[in-house]
Amino acid sequence: MANVVTKIQEISSTSTSFTFTSIPATYDDLMIIGSAKNSHTSSSNLPPNSCYMRFNGDTGSNYGFAWWGSYDASFYGPLQLNVTNIELPFIATSESSNVGFGHYWIHIPGYKETSSAKSGLFAGGWSQSSSAPSGSFRGALTWTGTAAISSILIGASYASYVTGTNATLYGISNA
Repeated sequence: MANVVTKIQEISSTSTSFTFTSIPATYDDLMIIGSAKNSHTSSSNLPPNSCYMRFNGDTGSNYGFAWWGSYDASFYGPLQLNVTNIELPFIATSESSNVGFGHYWIHIPGYKETSSAKSGLFAGGWSQSSSAPSGSFRGALTWTGTAAISSILIGASYASYVTGTNATLYGISNA
């Protein structure tokens, strides 16, 4: 039988974060697909183009991530372990009126397992104006928690999300 993909929840946000809640433990994998832009206007450096993710309200130093890709025609990519959230580099900023949205996907297999840490993959990018850089990234994430993931917070690292920011959470059944 082919995989079955089920839409669980869709969120549009203009605040500093949004949270998928009450995620059922009835699927094998989770997938988030979204578009995001924040209201940050004062700089074109990479941090304003980031958002962060946490699971189950955990704010401890239980996360790790690595990502790599291009930014302003240069290679960029950090590795961080034992940090308080997963940094995701794919939000467009509002520094120019012609800047579009950043687009991304996040895949978390085995999210309902209760005997092991969680890991996943993500990808995304954005196109800025001719005076501001663009970026395209791929990466991996980890959370050392062993509880099933029942909520996922995605927060803007700088400023607030703007109208049009949205994300959809899907459950994937592999049977």
